[in-house]
Amino acid sequence: RQLHQIKAGFQNDSELSQGNRLSEVVFELALTAPRVLTSVLPAYADDLTVEDADTRICSIKLLGALFSIGNFHRDFATVFLEFKRRSADKDLNVRRAMVSVMQTLVGDKSELASVFMKDKWTVQGEERQAPMRTLMLDVDEKVRKDTIEAVIDLCLTNSDSVPESLLRLIGDRVKDKKIVVRHAALSGLSKLYQKYCAPFDRSSMSNTVSEKYGWIPNQVLGLYRVDVESRGMVAKCVEDICLSPEDSDRSVAVVSLDFWCALDSGGKDSLVAMLKRRHAFSEHFVRLASMRDQIGADLDDPAGDGGESD
Repeated sequence: RQLHQIKAGFQNDSELSQGNRLSEVVFELALTAPRVLTSVLPAYADDLTVEDADTRICSIKLLGALFSIGNFHRDFATVFLEFKRRSADKDLNVRRAMVSVMQTLVGDKSELASVFMKDKWTVQGEERQAPMRTLMLDVDEKVRKDTIEAVIDLCLTNSDSVPESLLRLIGDRVKDKKIVVRHAALSGLSKLYQKYCAPFDRSSMSNTVSEKYGWIPNQVLGLYRVDVESRGMVAKCVEDICLSPEDSDRSVAVVSLDFWCALDSGGKDSLVAMLKRRHAFSEHFVRLASMRDQIGADLDDPAGDGGESD
């Protein structure tokens, strides 16, 4: 009862009302005596809808910590529902906070992975996509980038935690209108392929792995012909995959051959175009370097015979 009164602002002189002390006590009680919080947590749901964005963010962080414990997300379903609704909050920083908190939640409590990344849900009769899917299509590029990076990090840690459908959505982001988002998607997908496919022989790869990650090479190469900036990013991703195999027992040649075999005809055409372009650059660069060396030699030996002039 005292906690509820302090949270409601009726005991401002209490030590618990100072700074973040109340939130710390609430979290400690969640670990030791969760039933005590029955009348307190709904008040934090109210904080999720106040006008002040910083208050909403503080509430998101506390509730995120609580939902990682026991069955709070089920026992306080109404609070959890309002928590998920913040994925569509009007404030940019609140939505970015949601990305960070949900990433931590999924990492700590794998059963929430499907809730945040796959399952549709209903709010007042309106069907909505899973929060992470909503945030990956956010109007702000910072939120889209944060979401892509969060999902990639989760997948690198635990492949089973991220559904293939969400990875496919990242694949769509390689053609995002903002280059920072395209780069995050390309870089992230190449890291996934490098970890889960490049170390293994393509012929012995399981169907599950092949279906989940085998489409990545074509998705990466599909961006090569879009614009100059994209070409550079694609080339970097291909080099990261083929020239830096995580499994030291597999040679660059073997990894590169498997990468080639994973491409469709369009992907192979783009890769060939990329290699020809880089080869032409290399030839021009070597020719210029040779000309520079020759000019330097002529300047050092103006007589042209290697000796002193008369």
